[in-house]
Amino acid sequence: MVFIFQVGDKVRVNSSLAEPRRGWAGVTGSSVGTVLKISGEKGKEELTVKFPECKEWMGLATELELARKPIKGEKVQVSLVSFTGSTFFMTG
Repeated sequence: MVFIFQVGDKVRVNSSLAEPRRGWAGVTGSSVGTVLKISGEKGKEELTVKFPECKEWMGLATELELARKPIKGEKVQVSLVSFTGSTFFMTG
């Protein structure tokens, strides 16, 4: 899998990730931040991201995904939401 990010990209922590390697530091799965810096060797890139909850959050490129609206005609992955009483579960 190839991860291509650029400084200035809007990103969020990957929705399938249980715990980032360096922790959440107040960031949530719905937080959107801006890539400030990219460092490390190819395939092991580490990004510094400015989130509202953490001004210099650091994580691996594999822990992040682009946060943008899909473009018309673009293929997207959709998660199924199941409702049971007043509790709901996300599957994907």
